[in-house]
Amino acid sequence: MKEKRKKIFIAIPNLGCVAPQLSLNLISWTHDPRYIVFVSMPEDIFPLDAARNTCVKEFLERDDDYLWFIDSDIIPPIEALHRLVSADKDIIGATCFSMRAEDRAYFPYPVTLRYNEEGKYIVYYGSGTEQVDATGGACVLFKRKVFESIERPYEFLYYPDGTLRLTCDFYVFQKLEKAGFKLFIDFDLLCDHQKRVSIKGIQDLLSMLQNCPTPQEFLNSV
Repeated sequence: MKEKRKKIFIAIPNLGCVAPQLSLNLISWTHDPRYIVFVSMPEDIFPLDAARNTCVKEFLERDDDYLWFIDSDIIPPIEALHRLVSADKDIIGATCFSMRAEDRAYFPYPVTLRYNEEGKYIVYYGSGTEQVDATGGACVLFKRKVFESIERPYEFLYYPDGTLRLTCDFYVFQKLEKAGFKLFIDFDLLCDHQKRVSIKGIQDLLSMLQNCPTPQEFLNSV
């Protein structure tokens, strides 16, 4: 008997200028004979938690099996769809990088976090597919049952004085952990993140790295 094709709901909640290569990948994924793919690009919904919750609501009103969040400036590898689905995890993300500035040096780091002994998030460099405590929302695949189990998944968390404590993309994983779900990252599945950066800042980084043999040692030093 022929296996039933999985239905994938791809959501791009922060619609701006979609990276050209992402557009090409979307076309390829919608024509992949192994899957039935629907793409949602809600417009003019702010802030980000409202946009993500709108995508979740639309997803649950359909009969799709997976919700795959991809940010508009993220380019997952073309094999990402099949690889993430084949991992058969409730929640799994690809490795996405952001930029951090320290002492005028700009450097990329993976938005993959684990708790340290003090219960605070620190950047974690893994290999293969490993469990982590949080990641950004840039490229994460969720099984349907995850969002069926929780109301209002995305919201920003604030301190009593009104300053931001956690973004909605981090806070959702704390909620899901309490609900019994585990987050995994495929550290061998690397996404491109198209951003404007300082070239001189990167040159300053290269100079600083001469004294730090590993990325983790560099992060610990700044």
